[in-house]
Amino acid sequence: MFKLHRTLMAAALLVAASSSSQAALISGQLAFSFTTNITMSSSNFTTSPITVTGATGGVVTATSGTFFSGATTVSAGTSPFTAPGAGPYTLTIDGKGVFTSTSISITSATSTTLYLTLKGKIAPSIAGFDPTDVILTMQFQATSTDPGSLVSGSGSLLAVPVPEPSSIALAGIGVAAAGLFGLRKRFAK
Repeated sequence: MFKLHRTLMAAALLVAASSSSQAALISGQLAFSFTTNITMSSSNFTTSPITVTGATGGVVTATSGTFFSGATTVSAGTSPFTAPGAGPYTLTIDGKGVFTSTSISITSATSTTLYLTLKGKIAPSIAGFDPTDVILTMQFQATSTDPGSLVSGSGSLLAVPVPEPSSIALAGIGVAAAGLFGLRKRFAK
């Protein structure tokens, strides 16, 4: 074998050198409850599409992860919004960043309960973090199917970072090197 280990080492160094130093991807979760008056375009949530108005401000109820810690309020820049739809729906997290949806879908609906899933990206406003794909789930609950009934809402923002391609390539090179060193020992005997 023509000094295969040197070739693999050179490839690993090339991948490591080509990956620029980046900030961290956001990871963690943020839960909130809306504190504003919410109305829906229909008194029955099973009638699609549904326009949500007034889901513009809320208080953070729980956080996990270093990015979301310390957040106390959320405010939406988009009201009304329609589900299902392309959006965008924006949600500002207390000086941390802005979530912008790329799609809004209805996960499930009954006559008085509506669950939505919004996929999009959060653009951080603090240093040290890169924009990250996130999923926002929201639940709306009406007290009755009567027009004008009280609607409450809550949501949860979940950020799950995906590894960079250069990290995956470097791991692949490591696995290939380990396999080739095993083959080398087997053929040396």
